[in-house]
Amino acid sequence: MGTISASVADQAAKTAEIGYCIGQNWWNNGYASETLSKVIAFLFEKNGFERIEAFYDADNPASGKVMQKAGMVYEGTLRQRLVNNRGIVDEVCYATLKKDYLSQKAEKQIYQFLKKNVDSL
Repeated sequence: MGTISASVADQAAKTAEIGYCIGQNWWNNGYASETLSKVIAFLFEKNGFERIEAFYDADNPASGKVMQKAGMVYEGTLRQRLVNNRGIVDEVCYATLKKDYLSQKAEKQIYQFLKKNVDSL
């Protein structure tokens, strides 16, 4: 189906880098963004990371959408930074910080609480 991995990018800064790949038969089903979200939560909540970053080939915007759905934010494009099967390509960086993750998590919890309580009135 696919893979996802995380590695320490900078131990002193408590930064992890995530990489993932999913088979074409499973594209556009939400599997990658759901799995990425779970890995981000695990890294922040159980492993003490403060920053998580991921990179992708600029000609693969679907990968950026996966990162956006998982709460990551565009940080920039590094020109001619990545070598892959197409040659030297631009690499796009997305990242999220623990403080932003916790804020998003709190907002979701508040929304769910309000939705549940407003619907029961």
